[in-house]
Parts: sequence; structure tokens; C-alpha cells
Amino acid sequence: MMLLDVCDNGDVLSIMRLINIVISIIRIVVPIILIVSVMIGYVSAIKNNDSDALNKANKTVVVKVVAAILVFFIPNFVAMIADVTETNKDGYLSCLSNATSAKIDAAYIRVAERTLDIVHDSLKNSDYSIARSNINKVQDENKKSELLYELENVKKYIDLRDEIYVLARKYDKDKYKDLKSRLESISDSEIRERLLKELEDNVKITSSLGDFILDPSDALYKNLKPLAGISLEEVLAKNGSNVSALDLKIQQAVESVGVGTREAPVVAALTLFETLAGYGYHIAYFWGGKWNRVGVRGSWGTYDNPRYCDSHPNPSYCRKTYIYKGFDCSGFVNWAIAQGFQTDNGGSSRTGAGDGPLASGGKANCNTGDTLVSNNHIVLVVEPQDNEGRYLIAESTGGAIGTRLSYMYYGDNAYRCVKVQYSN
Repeated sequence: MMLLDVCDNGDVLSIMRLINIVISIIRIVVPIILIVSVMIGYVSAIKNNDSDALNKANKTVVVKVVAAILVFFIPNFVAMIADVTETNKDGYLSCLSNATSAKIDAAYIRVAERTLDIVHDSLKNSDYSIARSNINKVQDENKKSELLYELENVKKYIDLRDEIYVLARKYDKDKYKDLKSRLESISDSEIRERLLKELEDNVKITSSLGDFILDPSDALYKNLKPLAGISLEEVLAKNGSNVSALDLKIQQAVESVGVGTREAPVVAALTLFETLAGYGYHIAYFWGGKWNRVGVRGSWGTYDNPRYCDSHPNPSYCRKTYIYKGFDCSGFVNWAIAQGFQTDNGGSSRTGAGDGPLASGGKANCNTGDTLVSNNHIVLVVEPQDNEGRYLIAESTGGAIGTRLSYMYYGDNAYRCVKVQYSN
């Protein structure tokens, strides 16, 4: 231990206080013993009228008195010399003479505060245990309670950090959402941003279709409003999010199942559907609505000139109804495939890898990520459900419906299976 640190160590100061007590006892007891021994020598010599014993007592009295004086004053002489020469000014001698209960407790408090800072920086359970042990040495009960309160506040962050690394070993979508929500609610901005970054850096989001709500009749999808007269950007902002955050969320979902896999466009579509449904919305249908770029469009939901309506079977209806930016059927499918390949226009050259009936012998011919196409509509296959003789599909369809999950049965002869080229 360095000399300059010794007075900051309460344990050392406690030992020094004990040494100081022992030295004080020695300074008093030894001179008394020496003086008593001199007196006993004189009393014995006088009582026995022993001149030799008396001469011997006379010879030793000076030695014993000098020894008694030295024992009593040597600590003072040493301290005085050290003070004059400034030797060990802040070291053992100084701490020895100042090892009082108050200063010992002050040293414990300094160490406790220092280790509390360390645990606040590290957010590690090992440092928490050390800090708690040091705080428990503090004798001032009010100060101890104050430090323990602060330490337990930090312990909440330690537990959250531990949850991050548990989740990193075994990902769970619901636990991820819950943990992220709790991290975002932390009032300490420095801790909040640090833990959110650790979450982002260490937890690899993994998705599967089972992580999503695949029932079109689920309460999540009930009573949704189309984005009409309010932009996607505004809806996200009202809910504490933004376009970039949603783009990242979709990208992470795609990457978790593998860019270019047949599940990728489906999880992109489902991520968009569930996110907006959580806010009470879906994307409106817009005749001619395309967005074949990676990412979402913040202006979805705002007014747009229905300039493509001349090609609609009912142009006047089209001009009155489809006035808010969104998807038409092919626009939605191509957007989803573009996200799946993380490439602008990613879906334009990948369809048409195969063309046939929806099913053969009760078994689906199309798989997740493929498309079902008629003369005037196209949908994305979420998954085939052979037991029910149907496909679960994601689509953008006309009227007030817009984007949604739905079913298409194998017996619908108006549609054919058109496969998409994927890596799996």
C-alpha cells in the first residue's frame, strides 16, 4: 500500500487506532511498573536493613526513572522530529496520531463513495458487492442509508444490463420489446443511452413467422383507420418514433431471417402491419401507388393527385377515393420483396420463376414469399395452410381496405401461383 493512500483506508486506520491505544497503555503502565519496582526495592532494603540492597536500589533508580520518562515521551519525540523534518508528513505517523473514530468513519465514507462511482460506471455485480461491503463499514447510519439508497438505484440498472446479456444468449421477441420499453423509460439519460446501445450492440434480433400475429381476426387488426390526411411520419412522431427507427426495425427483422430468403419480405410486411396496427392504422390503398425503395415512405397518408385513375375501371370513383399516398396491390408486393432483398426495385426481376395452379392434390404449390396473381390483383404468400386448404396472405386491396392480412383458398381458380427466386 502506498503511504499517501494509507489515511484513506478505514481498515488500516482502525488497526492504527488499536496500535495507538496499545501505545498509550504502554506509556502509562510501563513507567508505573518501573516506579513501583523502584519503590519495592527501597522498601525491601529498608525493611531488611540491607545496605547492599539499598546501594543497588540507589544505582537502579536513575536508570528506571530515565527509562520511564523515555517510554512516556519517545512517541512525542518521534512525532516532533518527523514534524520538524516533514518526514512521513502524510504517512503512517500522521495517520497513527489522527486515527480517531471520526476520521476512520470519514475514510470509510470516502472509500464507499469511490466504489459507488466505480459500480455506477461499470454496472457490474462484482463491483456492486464490493461497494455494498464498503458502505456497510460506514458507522454514520444516516450516511450509510444515503449511500445504500443510491447503490440500490444503481442495482436496478445492473439488473437491466444483466437482462440484456441473458437476451443476447437466447432471444425472445416479447422480452426484447419489454426490456427495450423499460430501458427507454430510464430517467437518467446517460444510463438510458448507454444501456440502449448495449442492447443494440449485443442482442441479435431473430425473427420467425411465429413471432408475429398471423390471425387476420386478431383484436390487433380490428377497427384500424387508413392513413388518410395524416402522414406516416406524423403518426410515428406522435408515438415517440420516427421513419428511421421504423426502417431500422424492418431491416433488423429482415436480417434476422436472412436477406434474400423467402421469409424476408414476409417479416418486412408483417413488421410494417403490426407496427401501424399498434397505433391504430393501416396503409391506405392508392391506385398506382408504388414505393420500390428500401425503407418506408414518411409521406404515406398525405394527399396525392390521383393521376393514374384514367386506367382504373371506374375513373371517377378512383379520383374520389384514392387520394392519399399508399400502395396498390403490386406496389405493396414489390415493396415487400425490395425489403426482403434490401435492394431498391428488388422485386421487379424476381417474380415469374414458376407459374401454376394454387395447389395440387390438396398441397400448396406456392410457399412463403411467393405470389398469387390474377388478371387484376397480386398478393404475397405469408404461409400455406394445407390443413385448411388455404394461403395466409398479405395484400393491399381496393376500397377502404388497404393493407391487411387475409386468406385465399386453394380452390380460387382466378389466381395462379407465381414463384419468386430466393436463396432458400
